Amino acid sequence: MEILSTTEHNIQFYFALFVVIAITSLCLVLGTVSIVVMSIEKSPKLSDIILTVVLLCCAGFFIVVTVQGINKGAEVTHKAKITDFNEVYDNGYEVVGKDGSLYIITKEK
Repeated sequence: MEILSTTEHNIQFYFALFVVIAITSLCLVLGTVSIVVMSIEKSPKLSDIILTVVLLCCAGFFIVVTVQGINKGAEVTHKAKITDFNEVYDNGYEVVGKDGSLYIITKEK
């Protein structure tokens, strides 16, 4: 196995991270506005309470997704010339695609 090039997919990573952070922010803002509106009202409706809980749960979920994405980092792939596939798997790589006579591999997590 001979690794010829390495690619780190930063643009995809940061775009996905931006989208998740934007959705998280939207859920947090809408949840906060909903709490403020309910505190102003004398008796909030059950649907308002459910909406607030759902928005804040979604925000919590997206916060967890964001932290996991940051910890994982951008995907790194390698183009390699492979003659022995056992060597690939023994070194902790997996084949994810093929580009002509070269194979696209990534390190197993």
